Amino acid sequence: MSLLALAARQAFTPLEVMADAIVLIDDGVIRAVGSRNAVTVPRGARMLELGNKILAPGFIDIHIHGGGGHDLMEGTRQAVEAVARSVLEHGTTSFVPTTLSSPPEVLRKSLAGLHGVISSWKAEQRKVMATPLGIHLEGPFISAECRGAHPRADLQRPSVALFEKFRDAAGGSLRILTLAPELEGATELQQYAIEKGVGIALGHSNATYEAAVKAIEAGAAHAVHVFNAMRPFAHRDPGILGAVLTDDRVKAEVIADGVHVDPAALRLLVRAKGVSRTVLVTDAVSA
Repeated sequence: MSLLALAARQAFTPLEVMADAIVLIDDGVIRAVGSRNAVTVPRGARMLELGNKILAPGFIDIHIHGGGGHDLMEGTRQAVEAVARSVLEHGTTSFVPTTLSSPPEVLRKSLAGLHGVISSWKAEQRKVMATPLGIHLEGPFISAECRGAHPRADLQRPSVALFEKFRDAAGGSLRILTLAPELEGATELQQYAIEKGVGIALGHSNATYEAAVKAIEAGAAHAVHVFNAMRPFAHRDPGILGAVLTDDRVKAEVIADGVHVDPAALRLLVRAKGVSRTVLVTDAVSA
């Protein structure tokens, strides 16, 4: 039995702040969280006193392109580990490496490299770093009008055949596909991806409200970096933002750095989606 008891000045949970806290971990699983006088530490457990520190749940970043001086498109162990070390310093304990629109052969090479690292991560008993959970394929099936930093020349019309080549290269690690639902072929691609267990995220899109609602009805349940690289909201043309903000089936990412989205827009998003449907992401790059 491998028992570890962490003691700290405070512990944060989704519901409360606990003073003089103990977190009891049994073979990697949290078994108890409470104040020191409320949690019984079993005999033989290893006690780690953390003093004035705070224990809190780790962040999960599902949209990140790089960090620590490396871009995840490198598809190498060095790049993934650099990001894994960098994000851990800021409280992120797991992340989803995210790609950028590139020539198909370049993208396939990156996907294959990322899969190789991800699939061997646990088996190799990595040192203390954040854990890569899977791959987020952002592009190339996105709108040229709302492409953001994605090169126009590398965008592709939604294609089941091309997607399958990407999925094959990703070797079972593909988790999220960002898709502009208004593009020709997007409906068929969305259906196919969902059947294969890949979640659909709406984004980099100039979709009308009607096109976005159709995609949500068909199973799209996520939206990437809301407000950024999206058709602007207007009172007679609510567009994709109108659909995302008003449909409870959709969770909404946001880059809450005070630069990508004005604080007033951030307040609007949280009022519309609630805390449980608002997802903080960094969308970070190598810098």
